[in-house]
Amino acid sequence: IPFSPSVMINISPDWSGIKRTESNKVTILKGIIENYLKEGWYDKWDYVIECGSEGDHIHAHIVAHMNITRLKSTETHLSKGRHSVQLIKYGKKLKGMEGILKGVGIQKTFLRTPEMVSDKLKYLIEEHKPLGHKNHHVIDDCFVSGSL
Repeated sequence: IPFSPSVMINISPDWSGIKRTESNKVTILKGIIENYLKEGWYDKWDYVIECGSEGDHIHAHIVAHMNITRLKSTETHLSKGRHSVQLIKYGKKLKGMEGILKGVGIQKTFLRTPEMVSDKLKYLIEEHKPLGHKNHHVIDDCFVSGSL
């Protein structure tokens, strides 16, 4: 099977001023991610929602394989920052959550070699994180694998 590229997208919402439980924040972030992934830019993905080193910052890391049936348009979508626009749009649709996602809180990295994909997939697993990147605790049921 010839190699085709993937992307890593990191989402760091601005939760300041949002009084929600960890569980509620996880549900909100999962909903935003799942809505975006349904758009069909990617044909398979893994993501994790984490709490950060202090245990109080819910954020996500996604590794998604670009849908080879629409590879060129997916690369354009990502290059032009439209992934950020879409993620922000899904965040705005949630009452009371307007503004939790901002462009600066969404980063992407193209993964153009099998080694990079493997490295980023390992990063989704807590045991493989280097010191300084470990989370306060692992949130149950927050590692998700999916496909179209």
